[in-house]
Amino acid sequence: MGYLDIVKNIFIELQKQVSCQSLKKKYFSHNETAFTRKRNMPLTQLVAFLLQRTTNGLDIKLDKWFSKWMPKDSLPVSRQAISKARQLLPEAIFHDFLNLSAKEFMGNIISKKNWNGYQIYAIDRTDLQLPTTPETLKEFGNMKSRFGTQIAGASASLLYDVLNDVILDGVICPYRTNERNMAKTLLENTVFRNSQDNCIVVFDRGYPAYEFLGYLFDNNIKFVIRVKEQMSRLRNTNTEDDEVYRKCGSKCRTLRTIHLRLENGTEEYLITNLSKEEIAHVAFKELYFLRWGIEGKYKEIKSRFEIENFSGKKSICIKQDFYINLFLSNICSLLKQEIDDESDNDEGLTRIYQTRKTFVIYRVNNIISGLVLKQVELVEELVNLIECCKKKRSQIRCNRKCERNLNINRRKYSNNYKSCI
Repeated sequence: MGYLDIVKNIFIELQKQVSCQSLKKKYFSHNETAFTRKRNMPLTQLVAFLLQRTTNGLDIKLDKWFSKWMPKDSLPVSRQAISKARQLLPEAIFHDFLNLSAKEFMGNIISKKNWNGYQIYAIDRTDLQLPTTPETLKEFGNMKSRFGTQIAGASASLLYDVLNDVILDGVICPYRTNERNMAKTLLENTVFRNSQDNCIVVFDRGYPAYEFLGYLFDNNIKFVIRVKEQMSRLRNTNTEDDEVYRKCGSKCRTLRTIHLRLENGTEEYLITNLSKEEIAHVAFKELYFLRWGIEGKYKEIKSRFEIENFSGKKSICIKQDFYINLFLSNICSLLKQEIDDESDNDEGLTRIYQTRKTFVIYRVNNIISGLVLKQVELVEELVNLIECCKKKRSQIRCNRKCERNLNINRRKYSNNYKSCI
């Protein structure tokens, strides 16, 4: 099954799940009075309304949405009514949308991109700045400020397929939540469990701990973790490829230690449970570099989707927006890969090109509500989107290397990273 067919399946299933009857049965069985009276914006329309991301204020978003998707004789809805109604929606609705997109991809794609026969997943944590209110400070905690003021913040973590550009799951937790505990939550995901036999999970330097290593061994998870230079018991500076015997969890385990030297002189130390027969020493430099894909995904979510530009100040609104952005990112990634596959068939090209992800995000965000509400014909709209996005392409400059700029850019708006919503 191709990427376009997977996206079709996602929306067909989504259209079933967002019916008022299905939503009430699954998410409001404990609250029989929720969404029972007749509203100017019923439950299904409210969910579709929230799925469309925008940086505009609520009044402007309502005006645009009603003029595009609602009949002209529709009764108006106030921003107060929307704000009150969305507080009744559990974030699990949109989390399930994310799980649906990951499940459809993992279960139906014919040939997933792989590295030496392995699926490569990455897990990493990032921090999010939230609207600062007493409620968000209480639930999520506060970040450090240069001026000594309290700024509400949260920690988030993703389980990300770096080769196929698909988010399998994500969590948002109070600020400075232990990243290893968040990783355990992600690794319990059923989609991951069903595919873990031929996958490798790559972690950065914040994850080495004997208890966490024991968890990975106990659950038969293949891993590669970078260790800090200070962790001398988990690295060997004299040997490039060695083994150490350490107590991980409740048992003593054999850890393979890898010492790499990069072109710029940086030394990296990795630990893994992959044997020399499975992965040779020379391959680990390429393998660990693949982890950088999750950093690019966080950059996309923060700059393109503007995930920190939340549409509400309540904690429930923040959680809703978090999962909505991850779901939209998956839809855009699948469509982009479909467009790239079709464009690869173009003859006479001497260079490699890819579709501009920013334009795909813009087009998907414009039609997402109509697709969910069946206001537009699904197949026709997706085909039109693909044909339009084929014309928006940029060249891939292979093997390009740039010195990493660690200087903090104080500019509020970037010339290179524009909003797509």
